[in-house]
Amino acid sequence: MPLFSFARKHKMPVEQIEKLHSALDRYPLFDPPHQNNASDLSKEAAEENFRYVMDSRSTRRVSLAEFFASFGVTLTLEDKGVEAVSAWIAEFGSALVDSPQSDAAMRTFMHFATPWIGEQRGLNVVFDLSTFFGDAVIARNSRLRWKLLRGAPSDGISVMSGLFIIGQKTGRFIDPVEMTYMRFMNIFNEHNYLPKSRWSISRPQGFLQAVIGHSR
Repeated sequence: MPLFSFARKHKMPVEQIEKLHSALDRYPLFDPPHQNNASDLSKEAAEENFRYVMDSRSTRRVSLAEFFASFGVTLTLEDKGVEAVSAWIAEFGSALVDSPQSDAAMRTFMHFATPWIGEQRGLNVVFDLSTFFGDAVIARNSRLRWKLLRGAPSDGISVMSGLFIIGQKTGRFIDPVEMTYMRFMNIFNEHNYLPKSRWSISRPQGFLQAVIGHSR
């Protein structure tokens, strides 16, 4: 999509779109050993993907921090850092992934149909934000931890990543990957289809409030 058309569609200044595209061009690709959702892989392949995500997230977190630094945002797990990321997502999240509500985009993300390049390049940032979200939740509750949980094979598009956080007293599981993607999808829909007076997901502290809420 031409730059000016992209800027008009997402109601953002062209210079901000240029900065976003430049930052995405430098961003490393998410490259798991196996494509597909954990529920549609063998136990061994799903575990290998899980280890890849867990082992690579600290390195990828450095790249995520550099991405946000290009927008003047300091990425940390503390409230101040999460709040700054939260405000950025509310303002620019709609431009990170084009048409995330489409079946094609959702399947590409939830089934690890990599490489995420071209118009899908923003998915690499969205995924790293999902593990950042998960680690921010865990940092606020020592009972919580990451765990691979595979379900029944999906019939079409899986809505669960298999990468869960467990340990809450209620026994409830948290899926940071699915939750983060849905946040970007809802922000995209609000920015493109609703007047600003009706936005509810696109609140500057929305991401931070989700982190705090799920850490209890």
